[in-house]
Amino acid sequence: MVANSGTTSTSATLCMVLSIVYSGGTSLNQLFATDGNWVLGNFHILIAGSSRTVQCSVNVNAGNDWITPYSYTDGQIFKMIFDFTCSTGVGTAQFNGGTINTHTYASISNINIPSFDIGSWSGDNTRVLNGKIYEIFIYNRTLTTTERTNLNAYLYSLWGV
Repeated sequence: MVANSGTTSTSATLCMVLSIVYSGGTSLNQLFATDGNWVLGNFHILIAGSSRTVQCSVNVNAGNDWITPYSYTDGQIFKMIFDFTCSTGVGTAQFNGGTINTHTYASISNINIPSFDIGSWSGDNTRVLNGKIYEIFIYNRTLTTTERTNLNAYLYSLWGV
């Protein structure tokens, strides 16, 4: 799925509830990306081949720096909340309401949200998601602690994660 919003933002939050089934190979399969590969200010969420991990990043220089990856089991339903604030360069990833892993990047002026891909890699049909996405929430700001708590509780009541 490709969507166009035609905008940029100084912070953003992405939340997904999904399950993944490993389909072989060692390449990176795209779960979510904004505005193409290796563009300054892009969100990237990848499924890393045979290691069965999900990795989150924001591109702030010539490459991505990955927040601590999450290991999943085939077919497991899990929840991911990933956010980034441009002025501070702080990105966080939280899986299943657990520990919030933080990574400090360089600060940048904005996050690109003119278009985004869900379940594919910038139009590359060889790197597609083999799994199901049950819920997706995209915010053009980071969530407050209360909002994150409420979102975690809501999704737990629906999906048990």
